[in-house]
This record gives sequence, C-alpha cells and structure tokens, in this order.
Amino acid sequence: MPFLRLKRVFAVEGSPLHRELKGEEHSVIEAGRHKKFLDELDELDFDLLVSNGCPVIFPVSRLQKPHQLFLNVHPSLLPDFRGFHPANGALLKGAKETGATLHEMVDRVDRGAVVHQERFPITPDLDLGLLYHLLFTAEARAFVRGMQKIFQAEFKCIGEPQGEVFSHYRRSQEDMSVDFEGMGNAEILRRVRAFGITSQGVRCQLEGRLFTLFEARALCNPLLLDLYSDGAPGTVVLEYGAAMVVRSREGLIQVSKFLKG
Repeated sequence: MPFLRLKRVFAVEGSPLHRELKGEEHSVIEAGRHKKFLDELDELDFDLLVSNGCPVIFPVSRLQKPHQLFLNVHPSLLPDFRGFHPANGALLKGAKETGATLHEMVDRVDRGAVVHQERFPITPDLDLGLLYHLLFTAEARAFVRGMQKIFQAEFKCIGEPQGEVFSHYRRSQEDMSVDFEGMGNAEILRRVRAFGITSQGVRCQLEGRLFTLFEARALCNPLLLDLYSDGAPGTVVLEYGAAMVVRSREGLIQVSKFLKG
C-alpha cells in the first residue's frame, strides 16, 4: 500500500481508542459537542477520512471537497444490519454469516457504495465477546484490502451500490429482557447469547428479584429434569458455586454468569 501520512486522529471521549491514546497526540470528540468536531474537521486539509465506530452523523455533502474520500468501516455485511449495534442484531436474528464492510460515506448513514467486504460464518461456538473480536479483525482486513483496491484505481471511488433489501438493528430494553414464564428455551438462550458481555446482559425477574444474565445453557440430564420437574417457570431450583439452575417453561436452564439486582 502506498505511504499515507497521518494528519489527525479524533477519538470519542471515553471510548477504548481514547483510553488507548492516553499520552499520545490526538483530538477528543466531546459528548454533546459534535458541531465543534465537525467545524474542526471542515477546516482541515486532507485527502482521506476514515471513520470507525464514530457516533457522529457526518453531513458529507457539506464537508467533502472534490479531491477527498470519506470512508467508513462498518461491522456487518451491508446492507444487512445497518445501525449502531450490528453484532447484537446478527446473533439475535440468527444470521448465518457476518463480517465487515469498507464503504464510501454519504449523508444517509451506512448507505454508501461498498468498496470491500470481509466475510466469516457465525458458528455455534461464538459468543458475543468472540464475535466482537472477530469483527475487529475483519474490519482491519476490510480496510487494508479495500484501500489496496482504491490505490489500484488511482485513488478513485470504486464502490458498488448496496442492494435495496436491508436490515437495521439498535439495542432496546425489550430485546434485552427475558421472561422464563412466557418464552421458550431457544428464545431465552438466543437473547442471552446476543447480549452476553458484562457491559450489556439481559434482565429478568426471578422470584421477585431482578437479575442480569450473561451466560446460560439448556440442561438435558434426565435425573435433573425429574428432580426439578415441579417448579414453576422462573423458580431458582438450585444454586451451587457461582451458578444457578432456573426452571423454564420447557425444562431447566443453567445460568453460569449473572448479577443480582
């Protein structure tokens, strides 16, 4: 790849990048002061802008100069799962594959032409934490390989328009809740998997107490099922070590990581 000279790094206040850059020169995108950031960006002289995980909506048609490229790296296979939380959406909706997309930026978020995509399957062994890790890797590869295409095209826009059929996902409190009385095992486990990191989790009421669940699986041992067959759904029938067993509408679910309250 040809040499690129870094002009400026902007990091969202409180983000992992902001923490990683502590002690190094960078500019901070402060909460509630996006206009200040956009005004500063408008005054910069640069050829290429790359956005990744930035919550600011860019008025591209106003900011972009004729010689500039505005690119975004998005953690999904656009046009699938546009929006803020594509990793959660992919697990919650049962997507078979995902990946990352390098695309040109336009005024409408996540709508620009696709420069390059990196794909991988969503296998049953992936939890949300592992999926995030793989998406970060896919994003880096999509950027490098997409930029190679751009330079081969002499720094010109080469993206292909996105398809007309699309999906969108943003986390909601409704999705991040489970009901052991009203939901089947598959639905409960799918939601726990889709939000199963300590900064998220799914909420539920068990025996009148609030819990946040991060890891769970269905139990199938016949003796266990026989021992605790009489409990009402939502009853904690067994606690041992750091785990608990909860009676569900369809059997038993072991919750191995959770918080009370």
